[in-house]
Amino acid sequence: MTRYEVHLPVFEGPLDLLLQLIERHQLDITTVSLALVTDQYLDHMRTGEGVDPEQLSEFIAVAAKLLLIKSAALLPRPTPIRPEEPPADPTDLTERLRLYEDVRKGAAYLRQREEADLRSYPHPPPKNTLDLVARPVETAPDDRAVQLPSSLAAALLRVLRQPRPPFAELPREAWTVAEAIVWLRDLVGGLGRGTFGRLTAGLDRDRVVAAFLALLELHRLGTVRAGQVEPFGEIDLAPGDAS
Repeated sequence: MTRYEVHLPVFEGPLDLLLQLIERHQLDITTVSLALVTDQYLDHMRTGEGVDPEQLSEFIAVAAKLLLIKSAALLPRPTPIRPEEPPADPTDLTERLRLYEDVRKGAAYLRQREEADLRSYPHPPPKNTLDLVARPVETAPDDRAVQLPSSLAAALLRVLRQPRPPFAELPREAWTVAEAIVWLRDLVGGLGRGTFGRLTAGLDRDRVVAAFLALLELHRLGTVRAGQVEPFGEIDLAPGDAS
């Protein structure tokens, strides 16, 4: 990007030099307006002789690196688990590839458990806070798996090898619109007047939908009269002229 220069309140010069100064911590990224950098480059493209694909790709690469550095500087960072270790560079491609590999291995392990129908995971019991205060445990987490008794490991393997019963779906009780029409017509005829919300109170969602479709049909036939005092208000029901 040596052929293109930016003009900012804190810097004037080639764009690649701006990136070098920021990476060397010689210029604060938070004082650089990336929006102004982008606007100037768009004006440069409009007033130039044409779009150079190579120069455009270089600008996108540099601008993306600047955006990543600035987002890392502005966004809050979580507290590191090990404060003695230096914080990882968010722009380090090697570190991001290592994290991606860890996530990929974890996803493959979960997929293997799902294919083997192993959908349960062990959960350690909660520790007694008073015991931890009185007798702090210094054992490293990696050493606990080695201390597992062989008898418990054998028992766990026997449980995991047992065949699992197939899953059975409970049949759902279907309520047709025709049945809902008979139910709503008899109910409104017996009560003389009521509201749709009160009549369908206690029904599940499928039955409420069937009752509403039945209401539309009964209202069309004139068997039940339906009305509202205000939009989206309660639906008042009464026997119709055709009942």
